[in-house]
Amino acid sequence: MKNDRAKKTWKIIWKLLFWSVIAFIIAVILLAIYIPQMEARKKYQQIGIHETAARGHFSRAKAAIDKGDTAVSSKELGEAVSELDKAMRLGPGLNKKSHILEFLGDINLAAGDKALAAKRYKAALDIRDEYAEKNSLKEKLDKLLKDNE
Repeated sequence: MKNDRAKKTWKIIWKLLFWSVIAFIIAVILLAIYIPQMEARKKYQQIGIHETAARGHFSRAKAAIDKGDTAVSSKELGEAVSELDKAMRLGPGLNKKSHILEFLGDINLAAGDKALAAKRYKAALDIRDEYAEKNSLKEKLDKLLKDNE
């Protein structure tokens, strides 16, 4: 009788141990999947924060350009470029990188540097995948190059 109880107890202990190990392995696998996704999401959010800040600076620069205030427009355009440089250092994916390059081209164009704007548009165009967006960017680049002739 005592022997049967001991066997049942050990059998229960081994089952608990087995399922605990299985649960631990599953938890480790889930964490290995979830943690990189969290890091990627955090990086993507940081890139978005920098892009939003750059858009604010660009908007203020365009307003200053309209008023003829070159000091403010230069400062704001510089800040916009700085924010986009920070976003690029975070290593965005190709699609996001293409959009950042296009935005940098817009900033360069607003600053009057048409050659650098064309270079940025070309770089963005080289990595862009979406056909429709590629066409609109190509039109923008073609118009800039035609105006430069």
